[in-house]
Amino acid sequence: MIAQIFTMPDITHKQLTIQQITDILESGDFDKFIGIEENEHLEAKRKRPYDFAAGTTSFAEFAKDVANIANSDSAAFIILGLTTQKSLTTKTDEITALDLMDESEMYSNADILALIKQCVYPKLDIMQRWYPSKINHSIGLGTL
Repeated sequence: MIAQIFTMPDITHKQLTIQQITDILESGDFDKFIGIEENEHLEAKRKRPYDFAAGTTSFAEFAKDVANIANSDSAAFIILGLTTQKSLTTKTDEITALDLMDESEMYSNADILALIKQCVYPKLDIMQRWYPSKINHSIGLGTL
């Protein structure tokens, strides 16, 4: 009898560079985010993940996310409008679906800057932006 040896396929963890993230955002082809893992350049959040009216807990979550991105050695994005779940093979979250939003659902730049001033030290410069979907320009993703 001849023994057969089976090997597991190589599992590649898909992560994006800043340039790749920027290219996808500007193209509006957001399906390319599905299957991507979060990393030091990308934090994925559902639309409107922070309920600032709820108070301290939401402020703390926002401050933690912004501080994590700020501590990155290079530029990074918090992208609003993506859903994630824990990866079965790594300790990171993987983007599993789109949760696109209308531009009016995006946080205002003034609100974001005020919260950063209130919740994060030292002062950070952060820019929020909304990117429309190429399929339907009335919905898209937001970034912080």
